[in-house]
Amino acid sequence: MPADIYNDLLARCALRDETALQELYAKASPRLFALALGVVKHNDWAEEILQDAFVKIWMNADTFQPSKSGSMTWMSTIVRNRAVDKLRSVQRNPLLQQKMLDEVSETPLLSDEMDPSDQALMSQDMQALMHCLSTLDVAQKKAVLMSYYHGYSHQELADKLSKPLGTVKGWIRRGLEKLRMCLGAESS
Repeated sequence: MPADIYNDLLARCALRDETALQELYAKASPRLFALALGVVKHNDWAEEILQDAFVKIWMNADTFQPSKSGSMTWMSTIVRNRAVDKLRSVQRNPLLQQKMLDEVSETPLLSDEMDPSDQALMSQDMQALMHCLSTLDVAQKKAVLMSYYHGYSHQELADKLSKPLGTVKGWIRRGLEKLRMCLGAESS
């Protein structure tokens, strides 16, 4: 789906066009739901996050600036932030936290082998990010993704990976520095 269609729908949402919101939801919700589900691993939570995110998208559509980010990137950020907020609220409840930690999949967080049709659908920003993630060593990549994708705190990562807290913090710090440098070079 061309980004300009999302841009147009967001512009119409900014004018409070409810039909545009319905169309935006129909077109974008499958990808955004998959993102939420990937973070929280629970269908009911992902549905709640998606609904909350679309309320925020509707309320803030007038702040979207196509010159600053892609429309799907902007909406994905809202969904991801809502999902991380959900994970943080779960962290305050020890029973829910343990249940969630027990259910997190140990499968790879991102596949390095993507179908060409999937690659074609990815935004240039996402393609650049995937490329830059592939330059990180395995420990850095896993720590960065578990922190930002799954919402683990540094201490939770240290516990989960059975590594000292300082080591985990170092992996994340160095990984983010490498990503910044790589993404800066990609945009030049």
